[in-house]
Amino acid sequence: MSAIVWSGFNKCVFLFPYETTRDQGIPHDLDIMYELWRVPRYQRRNRYCATRDIASLVAALPPGPRRAALEQRAKDLMRTYDTLAETYHTCKSTENDIAFA
Repeated sequence: MSAIVWSGFNKCVFLFPYETTRDQGIPHDLDIMYELWRVPRYQRRNRYCATRDIASLVAALPPGPRRAALEQRAKDLMRTYDTLAETYHTCKSTENDIAFA
């Protein structure tokens, strides 16, 4: 988040919350935040920026084809993200050059 704020953005929209990576067994961002500041996560609204998750924005759309297409796209991206997480776990057990392995 620091890099985003320092880049001049005061609004940030994200697809996956940190909890998604934690649930996939890749909690490094959350671990770093806790170790640095003893907080479980950043505040979604603070004096530097406001954040929103795409899922809530899509859910706020009226029912219809556009909303359904966006929900499907998010599901497809989540499957891809899950595949990447599986690859990470496979590689970290066999290679020592992956960060935080």
